[in-house]
Amino acid sequence: MYKTIIFDFDGTLVDSKYIFVDVYNQIAKRYGYLSLDSENIHELRKLSIRERFKLMQIPLYHVPLISFLFLRKYGKAMHQLTCFEGIQTMLNQLSTQGLTLAIISSNSKSNIHTFLKSNQITAIQHIYTSRNLFGKHKVMHRLMKDLRITPQEILYVGDELRDINSCRIAQIPIAWVSWGYDPLELIDQNPPDYYIHSPHELLTLLTNSPS
Repeated sequence: MYKTIIFDFDGTLVDSKYIFVDVYNQIAKRYGYLSLDSENIHELRKLSIRERFKLMQIPLYHVPLISFLFLRKYGKAMHQLTCFEGIQTMLNQLSTQGLTLAIISSNSKSNIHTFLKSNQITAIQHIYTSRNLFGKHKVMHRLMKDLRITPQEILYVGDELRDINSCRIAQIPIAWVSWGYDPLELIDQNPPDYYIHSPHELLTLLTNSPS
């Protein structure tokens, strides 16, 4: 059924939450935004992206600047980044099945390339990025055009509600992974096609899918 598997990067393939909090708090201190701590981060995870920005006192017109600063600082902390347990094994096994593996992320292509190279991950064949936090569906359309595939031939794997919303616009099936950023109570606002709780579970789903 699925010929191409698209992965989100942060929160899906890599555990970057500690880097995210540290880098964000550096920016928040500089510009007077609400800082993240162990008490408020749990509640923020239950909110949509727009609701989070409002509570964190971040005007939407500041988002491009924050993204630029964030990605630059993030790149300097790449040595701290690790894959979630079982991810690399899963990617290698999916690649041997003849599936095309890609990444669509709001992170920068250079950051992703650096991580994949330093961790000797060769299974990913395509990397697409979007600076627009709410525009992943546009990148999905571009990938489909480039690879000449239909939405029904793709499975997107992500961890956030905005991933699901983008997939609904692009009419692409999505598997939500429970080890990422957004919790189940937020995800249930727009349920995914599949709920995945381990890399092995995703591998089993894709191995058992009819070709």
